[in-house]
Amino acid sequence: KPADAEQKTVTLSPAVYEDYERLVRDWPDIVIEFSGMMRSLLQNTTVSADEKDRICLLFPSELSRNMFENNRGPAALSALLQSRYQKEYRIVTRSLKPKEAPPAVRRSTRIPGIEMDIQGGI
Repeated sequence: KPADAEQKTVTLSPAVYEDYERLVRDWPDIVIEFSGMMRSLLQNTTVSADEKDRICLLFPSELSRNMFENNRGPAALSALLQSRYQKEYRIVTRSLKPKEAPPAVRRSTRIPGIEMDIQGGI
């Protein structure tokens, strides 16, 4: 991360955080499933999340993000994840601005609809 960049924090629901952790852990194995340009584009991404509880792929440039989007990358990735995990992921893409650091991602200690913190959180 760039030294002078300010890092934001994104807080995810516990279920989405588990999905996020799984994708971060498995990302090298997922990327290897692709070939050629698509593999190259995905190797340079950062798995992150956004404020709307979605997994977010951060691309190092708008050019690489557009290449991924315009070559059926989102559909191919969704199909692979569906097949691998038997689950549909909400994934968005965006490119990092110059000197922008990926956000820190943390697990919420709140359960939606219940007004109390989870004890013994990570």
